[in-house]
Amino acid sequence: MKPIGDVLFSIGDWLRSHWRALELLFTAAAFITAVLLLKATQEQNEIVREQGHKELRAYLTLIDVEDSLDIWVPTRTGRKLDMSRLRMVHWTLKNLGRTPAYEVRLIIFLVVTDSVPGDPRDFAFADSVSTTIGSGLSVPKWSVVSSGRWSGKERIYLVGKIQHRDIFHDYHA
Repeated sequence: MKPIGDVLFSIGDWLRSHWRALELLFTAAAFITAVLLLKATQEQNEIVREQGHKELRAYLTLIDVEDSLDIWVPTRTGRKLDMSRLRMVHWTLKNLGRTPAYEVRLIIFLVVTDSVPGDPRDFAFADSVSTTIGSGLSVPKWSVVSSGRWSGKERIYLVGKIQHRDIFHDYHA
């Protein structure tokens, strides 16, 4: 068996003769580790940014939806005077988010039918008015009126679309 001093001396000789290769190996390992850490940090920053957008954006909803009594109003059809039944629904549009909702536009119809109405995604905002609703604020009660004859067996649906822009300039409908 070799004395410990000779073993250590031979290891030292090997390290001195291979120092450049070891230095290159450790440098490459450090570089690869740095690149992987940079990629992980970028992914983490993207996740935090997306979560921040979701947490801080505006969320609009209808609250306090209430159906009012039927109203009978006289209407004229040609020479004939008739009574038409109107139904009115009131609601409040509220921002439940933490930041204002900009360029708020909505189009809502009151539909009285015995079947579920169609998808409102295709509604167009032809003559709608744009407004801003601050965080935690509500737009005063709005109303929708529907006229027509119905038997009372049908259901009343509010059908429409609400669109707004958030503080990150993203549009939501």
